[in-house]
Amino acid sequence: MKKFNIESTAPIPIITDTHFGSKNFHKAIFNQALHFFEEQFFPWCLKNGVKDVIHTGDLVHNRNLMDLWMNQEIKQRFFQWFDDNGVNLHIIVGNHDIYYKSTIEYNYLAENANEFKNTYVYQEQKKVQIGKYQILMVPWVISNKDFKFKSTADICCGHFDMVGIKMTAQMYSQEGFKVEDFEQFKKVFSGHYHIRSQKKNVHYTGCPYPITWNDYGEDKGYYVLEDNYNIKWIDNRVNARFLKIYYQEFEGEQTVKIGGIKKKSLVDATLEDAISLTSKNFCRVVTNTITNQFMFDQFYTSLVAVS
Repeated sequence: MKKFNIESTAPIPIITDTHFGSKNFHKAIFNQALHFFEEQFFPWCLKNGVKDVIHTGDLVHNRNLMDLWMNQEIKQRFFQWFDDNGVNLHIIVGNHDIYYKSTIEYNYLAENANEFKNTYVYQEQKKVQIGKYQILMVPWVISNKDFKFKSTADICCGHFDMVGIKMTAQMYSQEGFKVEDFEQFKKVFSGHYHIRSQKKNVHYTGCPYPITWNDYGEDKGYYVLEDNYNIKWIDNRVNARFLKIYYQEFEGEQTVKIGGIKKKSLVDATLEDAISLTSKNFCRVVTNTITNQFMFDQFYTSLVAVS
């Protein structure tokens, strides 16, 4: 069992489902993802004395193809940071990281991370010591029919399909493991679903930044494992969000509420607030009461002008 900083009490950030290469390797989306790391996550790690980071799978999005420019950017702007700053990256193979659906033998991580001394790839079960915790790393399970945990541990980190876990705001998984299958662990952290959620001792971190409209109104960021199994949540403060602008008119007055800033609630805003938010985020306008088309057109044109 490999040991890392056994006496350390440093916080252990847990991220997942970065999906580099989403939307057909769109460069703007990729740069938004790296913006999160370069402007928030990496500085936070240095400020807080982080020695180990855990990534629970799906580093990349496309299981079959990789853009050469993006591949070099991932190496230089992501993997290389861990070598340059003496931070260990423990990364589990997820289902999007593998080439075949029937085996994890051929995967992006094994082929591209082995040149970096501070990156440890887990493509089979392995128990490691990180700080004060024994952690069982479990890569994507092709079939859970005859699956068995190969070791006991304090914590399990993996990339699991699991029954009853939120997949989107309206959809829950109907297949995979059961939460009860993980009762022996004090904490479980998993990738795979992009929505942050918790069920008993199981925590799904979710994608650290918004990628699609399925992320509307959802928490984005990362967990941090601290002493005594305490965990805290750090919000993503730097990426553009998906927002909805609810526009109404009443007796000649225009009113606006914004959805997506606070979870499950709308925020009162001025027209100027809406225009400012549109310049920095992905926005949709929702309305069902337009009595003065000219007033609405002026407002909508102002939004388009800054988007």
